[in-house]
Amino acid sequence: MSDNPKLKPCPFCGCDDARVQVETYGKWARVFCPLCGASTMSVQVGYNDPTPAVKLWNERADDRA
Repeated sequence: MSDNPKLKPCPFCGCDDARVQVETYGKWARVFCPLCGASTMSVQVGYNDPTPAVKLWNERADDRA
């Protein structure tokens, strides 16, 4: 995963500055909005690979067919 994953704006407040947080030892990650505090749940990840959290953040109910 790239150092700056493409994140959709916050689904609650529209902020486009969502951020990825990876736990110190790289075993879990989450994406959060610094403006309203919305976040994904913390998910287990491979060492320093926040891909599952990014996918969770970017998934939207209206994107599903």
